[in-house]
Amino acid sequence: MTHFLTDSKMPMVPQPPYSPDVAPPDFFLFPRLKTPMKGHHFGTVDEVKEACTKALKDILKEAYHDAFDAWKSRWKRCIDAEGAHFEAF
Repeated sequence: MTHFLTDSKMPMVPQPPYSPDVAPPDFFLFPRLKTPMKGHHFGTVDEVKEACTKALKDILKEAYHDAFDAWKSRWKRCIDAEGAHFEAF
């Protein structure tokens, strides 16, 4: 991830403290971590770490690129709406 952000020269953009419509982990990453782990009972913290690591490695590189493209689009929509509420993405 760090290499992707560095290589793409993506600028740092300040975010509001909580805005799930523009936060990549909320709309992209967390669902991809929760789905494969749902229903599993872990006996140790290490088992949770292993499951999370596997889930992260299973996400295709292209999916990260698509997520960041969509994120940039949502940011533009938020800016165009001047922070006002809107429904459709």
